[in-house]
Parts: sequence; C-alpha cells; structure tokens
Amino acid sequence: MGDHTQRHQRSMAKPIVIAVAAAVLAAQGPSAEARKLNRPTLSLKRPDTLFDVVGRSNKFVPPKSFAFQAGPLPTNAWWENFASAADPESSEGNIFQMPYVVMSCARAVHVIQPAMSENNGESYQKSAGLSIGITDETAAEGPYAADWDELSFTMGWRSGSKGWIMQVPLVRGSPYVTAEYNGAIPHIYSLQKLRMHNGQRWISVDGIQHPCDGWTKLKGRVFGLDVEEHDKTWLILASMHTGEGVQQEWTCQAEPFSLVASHAHTGGVRVALANDCTTGAHPVHCAGAPHGKDASEYAELLVQYGGTYPTGGKIDFFVDGDLGTMQWTWETNTMTGFEETEVVQLAWPVHKPLLASETRMEEINDVHAATPFKDVRGPTVAVVGNQWKLHYELMPDTGLAAFHPVDPAIKQQIIDTLAGPKPGMWEGELPDKDFELPEEFTKGMGDTYFSGKQFGRLAQLIAIANEVGQSHQPWFGEMVDRLQSAMESWLHKSSTTPFVYDLSWGGLISCGCEIDNCNGYCPPKCKVQRDPLNPQSCPALENSQANFGNSVYNDHHFHYGYWIYAAAVLAKFAPEWEATFREKLLSLMRDYANPSEEDRSYPVVRHKDWFLGFSWAMGIIVTNTKGRNQESTSEAVNAYYAVYAYAKMLEGKENWASDVKDLARIWLAMEAHGAETYWQIHESAGAASSEVYDETDFPDRVVGILWEHQATSKTWFSKSAFAVSGIQLLPFTPASETYLKADWVESHVKEFRNDCNADPQCAKGWSWTVCMEQAVVDKQGALGCIHSMPHDYFSPADKASGGNSLTNSLYWIATRPSFTDAIKKTSMPLAQELPALAVGVDEGAYQEGGASVGLNAGILKGLAGHNIINRYSGDEAILTQDGISINLLQLGMLCCFAFLLSMGAAIATRHGHSFFWRRQDALRGTYSSFTCAQAQSDARNVARAPGDFLLDAEANEQDIITA
Repeated sequence: MGDHTQRHQRSMAKPIVIAVAAAVLAAQGPSAEARKLNRPTLSLKRPDTLFDVVGRSNKFVPPKSFAFQAGPLPTNAWWENFASAADPESSEGNIFQMPYVVMSCARAVHVIQPAMSENNGESYQKSAGLSIGITDETAAEGPYAADWDELSFTMGWRSGSKGWIMQVPLVRGSPYVTAEYNGAIPHIYSLQKLRMHNGQRWISVDGIQHPCDGWTKLKGRVFGLDVEEHDKTWLILASMHTGEGVQQEWTCQAEPFSLVASHAHTGGVRVALANDCTTGAHPVHCAGAPHGKDASEYAELLVQYGGTYPTGGKIDFFVDGDLGTMQWTWETNTMTGFEETEVVQLAWPVHKPLLASETRMEEINDVHAATPFKDVRGPTVAVVGNQWKLHYELMPDTGLAAFHPVDPAIKQQIIDTLAGPKPGMWEGELPDKDFELPEEFTKGMGDTYFSGKQFGRLAQLIAIANEVGQSHQPWFGEMVDRLQSAMESWLHKSSTTPFVYDLSWGGLISCGCEIDNCNGYCPPKCKVQRDPLNPQSCPALENSQANFGNSVYNDHHFHYGYWIYAAAVLAKFAPEWEATFREKLLSLMRDYANPSEEDRSYPVVRHKDWFLGFSWAMGIIVTNTKGRNQESTSEAVNAYYAVYAYAKMLEGKENWASDVKDLARIWLAMEAHGAETYWQIHESAGAASSEVYDETDFPDRVVGILWEHQATSKTWFSKSAFAVSGIQLLPFTPASETYLKADWVESHVKEFRNDCNADPQCAKGWSWTVCMEQAVVDKQGALGCIHSMPHDYFSPADKASGGNSLTNSLYWIATRPSFTDAIKKTSMPLAQELPALAVGVDEGAYQEGGASVGLNAGILKGLAGHNIINRYSGDEAILTQDGISINLLQLGMLCCFAFLLSMGAAIATRHGHSFFWRRQDALRGTYSSFTCAQAQSDARNVARAPGDFLLDAEANEQDIITA
C-alpha cells in the first residue's frame, strides 16, 4: 500500500518460539530426502465442454462483495459468512479470524474477543470490541472481497478513481488486526469509555500517559488504552508519518473512546488485545483472577514484534516416505518507523503436536508471555517466526488394499460371504457378489449422496474380491460391469439427473431429482421433471434443501468422495471405461480437491481450512450466527482417501498422479488430526477430558457437529447419542485406521455400545458401527458382534447401513493389526539394521533359535532369531538390543511398542540413545495413553534429529536397563 511500506517475504528465516518453547519451530523441517510436491492441474479441460452450463439468480447469485472478483469463487472458506450473509454487517456475517471475531460495516471492521459461554460455545458482542476504519468524511464503498489465499482473507473499501483506500488483511492466527490505508483518514473507536484515573481518563502514548480530552494532539507509535466496561487493555500501533512525509497527529475522545488521525494516512495501523482482565472486574475473563492479570510480558511481545505484520501466506508440501510436512510461509509488510522483525502468531492445540518436533508439549505450556485467548478451539500460545512447519504421519502407500494383510483365520469367511454359500445379509440368501444397486441409481436418477454410497459399496466389494484372490471368477467381471454401467448413466448431458457446471460460482452440481417410486410399487421417477433442452430448468437451482444442499455447495466432499473412490476401483479393473470417462470423473474430483490455482474452473480444495487442517461442509447459505460447520469427519477423511486412491491408480498414466497421491495423503492426515483434536474427546481419570473442551460443558466423548463458535452433541438428522457416534465412523475403509486410534476407541466404544443398547432405534441400521469400532480393540468380539446382526441388515434400502456390506465388515475386522503382526513388522527391520549380540536371559522363558519367547504364558511370539536380549519381571518387559532398552508399558500396549521400534529405535541405536516408557500407575499396572502418544512422538523426533534427544530427567535405574 504505497511506497512507504516495506514489503518482503523471507522464505528461509529460522523461526523461534517465545520463552522456553524457543526450539519448537527451529525445526529440521523437511529432511534432505524429502520431496517437494508440485500442485499440478488435474486437467485444463473446460467443464462447459463436458457438461451443460447454468447460471445462478436470485438469492444464490454471488453477492456484491465479490463485485471485483472473477470465478471460481470460494464457497466453503472460513470467511464465507462475510460473502454470503444477506447483510454482511449483521451477526450472521461474522468472520472467526482466530483469535478474533471480526464483523464489518460500511467504514470499519469490529474486532471482538469471543468469550466462552455455556454448552461449549462462545459469544461475542460488538460493544466489547474495538473498531478500526475510516472517518465519515471519507467517501468509501465496501466492504468487498479484495483478495484471499489459503491462510488469509482481505477486505477492501474503495473510493472512485482512487481504487482501494483501505484494506484489512485478516490472517489466521494473528493476534493483531491490521488496516492498510491509501490516502484515507484512520479512525479507531469503541462503544466503551476509557478508565478513570485520578479524575482523568488517560491514553498511553509510547509509554507516557496523556489526557484523552478531545483537543490535545497526540504523536507516537504505540497507544495503550484501558476500557472500563469490559475491563480490557488494547494496543494501537501506527506509523508516525502519514506517508507524505508529514508527522501524523491524533485526537482522542474518552466517552465513548475515539482516536482520529488529523491527516490522510498511507501505511498500516494495527490493533491488538493485550489483556482481557486488567483489574479483575470482568465476570468471565477474570475467573480465578479477582485482582486482574499481569499481561505485561505479552504486551511487550506485541510491541516488540508489532511493526511487521502478515498480509497472507504461502503453503508448500513435502513428503519423505510416510512423513509429510505442510510448510507455511507468511508474506509480510513492515510499517515505516518500526524495526523489521519476524511476525508473531498464535498456535492452538491442533498445531502444537505438529510443531513440537524437538520440544515437549509441557514446555510449550510453560510460556510466560501468556496470551488472553481461549476459545472454542482451545487455549493459544504465542509463536514468532515467518515460517511454520507442521509434520504429519501419513497413511501407508498401499493403493486400494488395507494397511495390514487379511487375517488367514477370517479370510475364508470373507470369501464365503462374498461368493457364497453364506448370505451377505442384504437380500435373503444372496451372497455379496450378487449385490444389485437400487434401480433409480442404475438409471441416473436420485441424489448424489446415497447413490455415491451405493457405488462405493459395490466398488469396495470389487476391491476386496481382488485382494482375497477372487478376481479370476466370472462373477468378478459382472460386478465391474454393473458398477461402470450405473455410473455411466449419470455422466451424460442427457442423463435423468445430470451434473451441470455452475458458471456463477465455479462448481459441479447435480441438476436435482427427488425420487418418487410409490413406496416401492411403481418404477422410480423424478417428482419434478426438468426440460432436457433447458439446463436452467434444473430443480436444484432454486432449492437449497435438495440433495442435502448440493446446489449451494454443502457436503460436496462427502458426496463426491464416494464417487471418486468408485472411479479409482474402475481405473484398476475397467481401465478402458475409466479412460473414456476420465475427464468427467476428474471434474468431480476437481470440484472438491483441485490442487492448483492454475485451474480456473474450480476453487482450490473447496472445503479445506488450511489453518485448522479439517474441512468445512457448509456452503453459501448462512443460516445463523454460529458460522461454518462440519458433521461427519469420517466422510471427509474418505473424500481425501478417494483422491489418493484415484491418483494412485493413475500413476504412470497421468503426470500429475504421483504428486496428487501424496498431496492427498497429507490432506487426509490433516483431516484425521483435526478429527482427533476437535471431534474425539479422550479419557482422563475415567472422565471425558480435553485441552479443548471443559468436561462440565461437554461431558461426551464425541462431537456431533462442530461449528466455528460451538461444539454440539447432535447431528443434522438426530439428537440420539448413537447417531452422533455413528456418523463420525462411517464409511469404513482402510483410511479409517488413521483416526480410529485404540486409546480413544477403548473409552468411546463402551459409551457408544451403552447408548446403542439403550435406544431401540440404534438396531435399525446403526449398531453395525459399534461392531466395527470394537474391532480396533477387540477383534474376536467384533467378529461375534457383526455376525449377530439381523437378517437383511445391510439392505441397500437402509440409509444407515445400506452403504456398507457384510463382506466389508469382515474385511475391516480381518485387517485389524494383531499383536503378532506388530511384533513381526517391528523385529525384521532391527534384525537387518543391527549386528548380532549374545543372548542373555534374566527372567521369563527364552528359546534361542526357536520360535517363541515365553513371556506371560507365551503372549510374545516370533522374536527369536532377531538378536534381542530379553528381561521380564512382573508388569514390565524390557527388550534390549545394541544399547536400546525398551521398557514396555504392559503387554496390551505393544501396538505403541511396534510403532516406537519401527519409527525410531534403529536410528536411535546408531546415536547411543535409550528408549523407555515409564510406568504410570504402579498399583493398577496400567499406563496412560499419553505415554504411548509421547513415545511415538519421541520416536519421530529421534528419526528427524539424531543426537538431540532427551528421554526423561526422572528416569531411574529400574526404568532403564542397558545391555
């Protein structure tokens, strides 16, 4: 904004974290072997050459806030409420920038700290905030959507031929809100009055108190003000000069507060909340601090780094085997008169475990410069640095197959259920190979959600049949033919329910068809018929409720994810058909997972919130003040798994496939991590507990719908507790393993089973999800559970269970990792990496050169021949090799042990490190899930930064036993 603002971008600046967390971002980053992923276009084929084109009218047309933008337009962005609310100045138009709620008006933005309220929500009042804008004398039009990227959104105000006279870049995580002026007069104000001191209301200017009397001219860079009603302290930072070489002067009014510049300004002005409990008077923010909070260190931090501010962000992705990195580089400006520094940002609980590659979590929480922010996303910590690196553990690159082999003991059950003679529990005695899609879906009519689920079901049966060695059977080809024929019936312009390209927004939507089949007594037909010669006659164009809001961009990733998974299966088993329809199938994938800005037909990864990692399902219709929302995280995970699967099947056929395959693995990991952080509530001391959620406000172990301003324990279709759990589990695919971890499942599945047993409605289509979740911790119990389902339980007519099959249920159970598998998987790499050692025995049975180690009635098997010294005593088991000592928590935690060895032990050995897991509860003989998670984190740390690993200062002699 003008010649007097320094714009720069440091791509390689080494970031630091405030106070003792200084090492968090001084990360190794992507390793030297890591590959930077391109973000290629999937296709440049114009959708109007593939589908009929429609435009939007009335309330579904893009609003005037997009007047200076061309398509494709965002439809599900975190700031979408601003663009889509009927009145952007209303509460419905609020933007949760994080940490602030930001509302706009004709000449300003209102910056508000949200306050936690009952029912795990947050409230916000315009009267409690500070507004930054331009004076009434300045001619202005707006606000408009001036610009956006994956980490920011910029509002803008224009004035005739001057163009943009004020822009406000709202950058996720910034503890400031900044206005960039271009020849406009700044005005900062509030509905509150300044606090009275000694009979006078004062404002601090560069640390010196001045009367706020309405006539004294103030000059300075840093203004501090205490507002009385809401007990807050705010800072205002501004360039001392106007941009024209004139020193800026300000006039202050105390009741209500107002600070107005004397001259038009070119450059930045920033506002930031420094303390939300200055004297102890606020009933919410001052809980536990009746005399106020000392926020002096945080205020100093805001001033120290306040001159340089982010205007946006750039994202890069890297992959190294099964480790992925998302790298954010903040683009910055520096205000004149301020030192150029790195930027200060805030991190939430969803970020900290991803950033903490060298620093433990508890160190982050010891930061002295405490921030005033805790919202529905959890408490924040201040971070300094122009670059963040977030590290993710990725799903293995196994294609359509499960992550683990099929258990031989269950394999024949799968084959018998698939091929016969056992029934598939979907129609009489028919096995799953004979599964027939509902008639309407074979004729290209209906909605895209339930049709997609049925296509996904049939595609899973095909993939499983191949994995269990049945692809040579005649019926295998018949299944493939049924799937491709049904999908093809939807992909023509002449289809009964065709896809159409929405030119107004830039997206692929369904024409719409509500099925009428006379309750099963007549052939299916659409209740409202479209004119085949007039695409604008599509009934969905004027009906935001049809097809779950598909035409207003609700849930596209949920719906189309099923379709793209089916496309991946057909790419493998019907390659000629897939090649014929590839461009149309890719348009479906581009609609929700376009990786590239160069594709000007679709927005980039439509639903993804890059700052939080998960997706927002809600589209362009704003219905209330709670903001964006998402319900089924499991279906969001499935959407990115489908992208992975399709790209994997096209490797060697499309140049972009390898990069997109790994991009999708990272996007999936982000979604799974977001689900674990904000939808899954883990157990602590026998109760639901979370760094994010207060047990008294949210006692459940799973969130149903997560809004921007509230977490709720219900779904869109039911308030029943079993439905809340079930919708966060389906569909079950190999990718389900990425977010269904044993520690959460162990506590949640008990509660889920009780909820299901207590409500007879659960048995009508939902109880199978209890069995499937149980398989994570109890494979045999899950097998009995799924076989106890009633006859025809997986009928396609059932909306809850119809997208699953008995064959897939058995396959999921059969591919859950067993203890033996984990040990074998772990031991082999060690045997190859490390030299042989003499074998010694202290306690427990050991047979050198044999096939077993007799620990606790022979539970451990398959270790002999891998040069491991073993010691076993009571509840502890120590495996030692070449200086590695692993103190196993207890035999039931060996899934963590397997991860620990495979990820870090071999590397650690070469650097002389010892791994151990300390016993957490000597009386009960149990161990906390956090210990397991920390051990996994430690293993990754050593793998990334050998030589810089501290185990535990409290370790004692019996904790560590070396060779």
